Amino acid sequence: MACGSYTLAICQDVSEQRYLVTGLRNELDQERLLARTDPLTSIANIRSFRAELERSIERLSRYGRHFTLISIDLDNFKPINDDYGHAEGDKVLIDVGDTLKSGLRSGDFPARIGGDEFAVLLPDTDFDAARIFIPRLVETLENKMKKNDWPVTFSLGVVTFNETPGRVDKALMVADETMYLAKRSGKNRAAMRTFQ
Repeated sequence: MACGSYTLAICQDVSEQRYLVTGLRNELDQERLLARTDPLTSIANIRSFRAELERSIERLSRYGRHFTLISIDLDNFKPINDDYGHAEGDKVLIDVGDTLKSGLRSGDFPARIGGDEFAVLLPDTDFDAARIFIPRLVETLENKMKKNDWPVTFSLGVVTFNETPGRVDKALMVADETMYLAKRSGKNRAAMRTFQ
């Protein structure tokens, strides 16, 4: 009878399992992105915007860091859909989203919040800075519409929060009310106020 030591090795190919795990991680990352992004304009959706706005309200409450919230509604958008079809209307919305993405600072947060309504969150932006910024934003948006011969203008409600509104819904409501004031004043304008 022979005595000695033996080594037993079991090998298993895990490359297929790694491939599957990597694929699942990629799909999960893609789903997370889709859950936060408007599929048409590729900017944030309302869900993602509400979360970012909540963070700004918390920063204001804790550290006194004011922010400006812009509610944007497209004037004369319905005739685009009615006269030229929804595909052309989609092009308008995509162009607005692209313009917002390219015309803002890196920390600013644009979103499509529904239909032809957009919102922009400007962190650490006081009333005076917003008053200087808004005409440039409107000019950029209007130039994009004119370039494509679309008769769309913009009504904006611009609210600088120096005190916390307490809740996201309250902040959105104040910005919407301010935007509707611009609409009732003749459209194609910005109404501005502070919340304090």
